[in-house]
Amino acid sequence: MAYETMERYRQAYVDYKTVLQIDISVQAAHDSVNRITRLLIEQDGEQWREKLPEIPLVPLSAQQHRREEPPSAEVLQARAETAKHHAGRGLTQPSPHS
Repeated sequence: MAYETMERYRQAYVDYKTVLQIDISVQAAHDSVNRITRLLIEQDGEQWREKLPEIPLVPLSAQQHRREEPPSAEVLQARAETAKHHAGRGLTQPSPHS
């Protein structure tokens, strides 16, 4: 939130996406990612993702899992987006079962 307040939107986006890797249920982080995405598109155009700092991968041991529920469509989309982002940078994301 501090990065967003200082209008350092790229760093704020990375932090919010990192929070969502840890706990996908943080609604404030979802809302902020959506808001900042719009700002970054306005600021940087269609290539906005290429200007982002690297989003760190959170170890599975630090992620909160809800074993009783299958992943929601939102979770699957977030995972796909993260994988696409890393693939575009030549990085790979470990499989969720490693």
